[in-house]
Amino acid sequence: LTDTYRLTGYVNQSWRSSTNLLAASAYGYQEAFGLTNAGIGLGSADERYSLQLWARNLFDKRYAVGIGPASAVGPFAKVLGDPRTWGVTARGRF
Repeated sequence: LTDTYRLTGYVNQSWRSSTNLLAASAYGYQEAFGLTNAGIGLGSADERYSLQLWARNLFDKRYAVGIGPASAVGPFAKVLGDPRTWGVTARGRF
């Protein structure tokens, strides 16, 4: 931005293909999906200080990372992946 401040940013996209998380069962099918992470930051040009805003799973995609089998007393249990997460990171070097 100037001789004193710099602006940084990133966006990354990961793609996961469809899979069956529970062998030999139609209930274990997970469709293909993509996850987007992004961040933007402002820092000093000498890299002594910075502040970054970031987000993971930016569009809050719901997806399974595991599925437990049904039993005589319970249904299938789907374990969901991380929901949208956001935060702020402040750094300083002294």
